Amino acid sequence: MGRVAAPCSGPGRIVSFLTAVPCLPCKQQRRRHHQSAAVDRGRRSMSEQGKSAASTPASGTPAPGSDTYKGWLFKWTNYIKGYQRRWFVLSNGLLSYYRTQAEMAHTCRGTINLATAHIDTEDACNIVLSSGGRTYHLKASTEVERQRWVTALELAKAKAIRMMNDQSGKSGKILFPGNNRSL
Repeated sequence: MGRVAAPCSGPGRIVSFLTAVPCLPCKQQRRRHHQSAAVDRGRRSMSEQGKSAASTPASGTPAPGSDTYKGWLFKWTNYIKGYQRRWFVLSNGLLSYYRTQAEMAHTCRGTINLATAHIDTEDACNIVLSSGGRTYHLKASTEVERQRWVTALELAKAKAIRMMNDQSGKSGKILFPGNNRSL
């Protein structure tokens, strides 16, 4: 059975009725349209997420004596999805993250041990955490929120290192963060 073909007379016209294949120029034009639409959706999504994160009340500073700090941050995922909004929980020297607050009950997406992490800032809203050979790029909705997180992270890191050294001190060894070698 032969193919029945029709000449292409514009965007998206069908070249073959049996296989529904568009002509090459129309196919390339459609691909460019989809790529630019995806970029626009990504930009729009980031700005909408930024607005919703900014409208969410700040997690604030932890209460005195409290070792837990929670709040929304944007985490870099990949070049296709870019920054994604994640719920972060800082507790006992560990920074854990989830897709949503409701997910905390059953699925942790990742955990960063702050005792061995390096904390750095990139610009007004960005935080870079390096731990265990991995680098995490996080973004706060405001500069003030970023500073709250950096302060909480540094305090939690110092406390985790002290706890680690206290426990190793009981055995007569002093551990150094990052290499787990004793003195």
